[in-house]
Amino acid sequence: MKRNDIKELFTKTDKELSELLKGERDDIAKISMELALQKIKNVTAVGKKKKTIAQILTILRQRELKQHENT
Repeated sequence: MKRNDIKELFTKTDKELSELLKGERDDIAKISMELALQKIKNVTAVGKKKKTIAQILTILRQRELKQHENT
């Protein structure tokens, strides 16, 4: 993801991030299957998707901790 894409993640709601997370996980499954069947040659695609998932999970966790801290 580019820097602008990461900044855009911070503006999304938790529900939007959860939907995006589900989509990214589905993409990983599809890409993994295509790699196994040798339909695609871009082996770095899975790693990029995993990094995006980690960033989304980090943002969700930061928000969760911030809410817990305020209560």
